[in-house]
Amino acid sequence: SLFIYLVGHGGEGTFVTSEYELLDAADLDAWLDTAQQTIPDFVALVYDGCHSGSFVPYLVPQAGKTRLLAVSTATNEPAVFEADGGLSFGYQFFSYLFNGGNFYDSFVHGKKSIEGAYDYKQTPQIEGNGNGTGNEKADKEIAQSIKLGNETKTAGDIPRIESVSPAQTLTGGETSAIIYAQNVVDADGIQEVFAVIKSPDYSSGSSDKP
Repeated sequence: SLFIYLVGHGGEGTFVTSEYELLDAADLDAWLDTAQQTIPDFVALVYDGCHSGSFVPYLVPQAGKTRLLAVSTATNEPAVFEADGGLSFGYQFFSYLFNGGNFYDSFVHGKKSIEGAYDYKQTPQIEGNGNGTGNEKADKEIAQSIKLGNETKTAGDIPRIESVSPAQTLTGGETSAIIYAQNVVDADGIQEVFAVIKSPDYSSGSSDKP
């Protein structure tokens, strides 16, 4: 089998490999087609970057070959990396995977983490049945059948937050508000809890610029 991880900035059907070089989705597909002529098992690819969903229609495998894709966005969406990358699809995906999770459960964890962390839209996609369309039931079933390594559960687990402070608006002369995370639990204990705070007029900017 072959496992590929791409992380960085992307555009429509492209991935930035250096200051002067782009990787085209069609070229990557051709390389993978060639590679899978001699790879007896599956190819799995995780791509975390802006417009990463635009790669899904390109990376359709040849008949009889299994190619599993997990991308961090839909076609036209930006990918966000905050808190030194800790708040990103890829970080959350691999945190779960390295803790013994399977490919599909790791995707779901990354998807839920990123969807719950931001006010703007970022929609991770998974594709495995080779039709170039993500997030279908068949994709889930194929992803659940793929095993990476021994999938050995470690003693630790992913921290869980029972609840957080509700949305609130400051009015009149109010200048402060209380925010909280309640009942944060983890088998190994909690070292820290942090919040990412944005101004009301925050904008991530154009997804065309890293």
